[in-house]
Amino acid sequence: DFVSAVGNIDSMFYTGEDTHHSASQLNEMVQVLSERFKTVKSSRERVGILNTFLFREMGFQYEKSLDNIKFALLPSVIRSRRGNCIGLSLLYLYLGRKLNLPICGVSVPNHTFVRLRDDDLMLNFELSDSGNSHTYQEYVERFGIVSDMKESIYMRDLSDREVVGLLYSNVGVIALKQGKFVEAIKV
Repeated sequence: DFVSAVGNIDSMFYTGEDTHHSASQLNEMVQVLSERFKTVKSSRERVGILNTFLFREMGFQYEKSLDNIKFALLPSVIRSRRGNCIGLSLLYLYLGRKLNLPICGVSVPNHTFVRLRDDDLMLNFELSDSGNSHTYQEYVERFGIVSDMKESIYMRDLSDREVVGLLYSNVGVIALKQGKFVEAIKV
């Protein structure tokens, strides 16, 4: 499952103490958010609560760098409250899985964001913009998505396996640049 796969990747780079600390922090976040979600029915409102909690109360910030593992992996994202598009998306998706929010990852060239898909509702949340909603068309224009690209991985809902694959490939490239060999894992 998604949570286990992300944990496996984290454990390749962090000590048990670091991964335990981040798991503890994540559990605390889930508890706080679960309590706040009790009286809220709509997924859209729940995402608003999640955004306020992460970006205003907890102070998470977007870090543009795609060349530093610490901004992509949960233990360091949680500790520093800074993450790149992959790291913040992982945090968001992790919490979403634990809180039963219908969100998924979405990819465009050199960027990842999250999408809420609930019944007929589809909203894109840009984590580099504190979780504010952006339209499908804004992403198409900003990242130069042309019609034949839409048939690829870009702009579609990604499975958890595909998100973990994006994480693994990104982390692997960074690690190789730093002279580290990343052992292959099954996701």
